Amino acid sequence: MKSINLKVVTFFSTFCSDILISAIINGCKMNAKSNIVIALSMFGLVAGILNVNAVLTDFQWIFWLAYYVLVGLILAKKLDTRIFLHAFAAGFLFAAFFYIMEILSITQLLENNTTERDILTHLPDGVSPRTYLMSVGMITGVISGVIMGLVTMGFARFIKNNTPPKSI
Repeated sequence: MKSINLKVVTFFSTFCSDILISAIINGCKMNAKSNIVIALSMFGLVAGILNVNAVLTDFQWIFWLAYYVLVGLILAKKLDTRIFLHAFAAGFLFAAFFYIMEILSITQLLENNTTERDILTHLPDGVSPRTYLMSVGMITGVISGVIMGLVTMGFARFIKNNTPPKSI
């Protein structure tokens, strides 16, 4: 089973590095909107660290809800176009960073967080905890991105004089 997990991790890291190299070769430039999205999604690292150390065990949903509201308001004020796209990216990256922290420090996660330990130790045979977290992280990332996009679009509509945003 370790060879399957290694193949999944290798595929994922190769896929991500190919995207990054392609962006560099094609001259993808970071602009102010991209910097805002990346900076706001870094809270996923904070949430991941707090979850690994079992600080967010009982009220993790409050942290996520506060993130959606605060970041949605910030993005709605700062962005004029492609609001949903940028908000989706922020939500997706937030969840991705959260699960990356859990995957990278899985031994500490299993030691400190009893809820996660119960889930990850009762997986079906042949499913590694890292593969499980990677799969759940991708699904959560898409869901988080959609929620963030919808929340931000809603805030943008009210902040910008009840006019619909220019584009998705």
